[in-house]
Parts: sequence; structure tokens; C-alpha cells
Amino acid sequence: MAYIREAPTWRRRRHRRHQITLVAVLVLLLAAGVVAAGYYTGRLGTSGDDVAVRPRPTCPPASARPARPTAPLSPSRVRVNVYNTTTVNGLAARVAAGLRQRSFRVGAVANDPRGTHPAGTAVVRYGSKGTAAARLVGSQVPRSTLQRDRRRSATVDLVLGGGFTALAPPARRTAAPRPTACTPSASPAATTTRR
Repeated sequence: MAYIREAPTWRRRRHRRHQITLVAVLVLLLAAGVVAAGYYTGRLGTSGDDVAVRPRPTCPPASARPARPTAPLSPSRVRVNVYNTTTVNGLAARVAAGLRQRSFRVGAVANDPRGTHPAGTAVVRYGSKGTAAARLVGSQVPRSTLQRDRRRSATVDLVLGGGFTALAPPARRTAAPRPTACTPSASPAATTTRR
């Protein structure tokens, strides 16, 4: 029985073909690993449907930034008259003392000069210049109602009604929220959220 012997050139060619195939497979596996790592870390691809990216805060344009944040109205800048319409003696004086402790500037303390008798807890009367002051005074009495009249000053009247029992608990002062750091984005794609 005779064995077929291949020429040495065929053996070398086949060996070289196997080496080239092995190197090509290794290079493809390495490239696939690099691409997969890039997608996994978020450095590659902008249309990854299953990766959620938190948007980075962006700075508003300089023209849109307010020059100075508006501070809430301070009680020390509000002048309030306290009027009693109930049969409880000294109620207006007690409420006025409570408002003074909260830094309000108290003006007149008396019976209501208009002779009204509100059924609720209180009515806060104010003019066009005293809207913010009226809201602040109204927040001091639970379920109070605001009533605008024709006065021209910012002075506010607190008219205590038959349903009044006590001032609302003083509001706690909370620290102002810290602004978030914003970085200008180079491209709009950096701020979009991927789903």
C-alpha cells in the first residue's frame, strides 16, 4: 500500500492558512470586545435604547439669568392693623402681640371701624400695593380670606371673625436651596436622555 506524500510547499501553505485564519479570528474577537466595552461604558453609540443616562444640568443663556433672586417679603416690612369683631375682650391686643413677636409692624389695635362681622376666622383687607403683605398676613391665620379694597397704601387690616381661635404656628425657616453646578454643554446630544 502506497502512501501519498504531499509536497512540502502544500504543507507550508496549509499551515500558513491556519495561522492567518487564527490571527483574523483573534483580531475580530479583540475588536468585538473593545466595541462591547465602549457601549457598556457609554463612550460609543448615541442610540443605545437600554442605557439611561442622567442629563447634565446646563447653564441658561446669560440673558435669561435673573440679576438678583427675589427675596420673600419680610414681616418687618409689613404694617398691619388688627381689628376685633367678636365679643371676646382683648382679642385684638393678644393677636397684635403675637404678630409683633413674629416681627410684624402693628399699627392700630381696636374694634373694626367698618363695623363688619366676618363669619370665618379672619378677613385680610388690602389695597393694590399690599398684595404680597396681605398674603403674608393671611398665612398667619388659618382659613382666612383676602378682600381687596380701594386703599392706596400697603398697610393691611386683619379683621378677626367669630371663627378665630389662634394664629397659625410660625413657619420654620428653611435654608435656601443650593444652586446646582451647571456646565455649558458642547453639543445638544450631551444633554439628551437616552431611553
